Amino acid sequence: MGMIQNILKKMSEKKAKIKALEEDRRVEQAVDEKMKSSNQRELEKFLKRQQEDKIKVELEKFRIKQRNETWRGNNILSQKNIFKGHTSVLTDNKKLFKGTKQNQKGGMFFK
Repeated sequence: MGMIQNILKKMSEKKAKIKALEEDRRVEQAVDEKMKSSNQRELEKFLKRQQEDKIKVELEKFRIKQRNETWRGNNILSQKNIFKGHTSVLTDNKKLFKGTKQNQKGGMFFK
């Protein structure tokens, strides 16, 4: 029981540390934004939007490529049939019900 409490305590301490670091970062960003001129902020906003658009286009290309590889890549029908050449237990009951020296009366299930 004490172990669970220790784990929960550590998790709550970690969350508190993360929250404090996020708050510090938010304050630093606000101060940095206040120090910049309006033209610089506007330019950074446009550059950021342009970068996001490039990322979106590249991501869409990657998704299309991945979708095509999924449909055309590893074709199951062109692979070697793993069941060919093997005898099936369902169709060949000789092995299943064949009597042995120990059990001459019947097969595996009948005595």
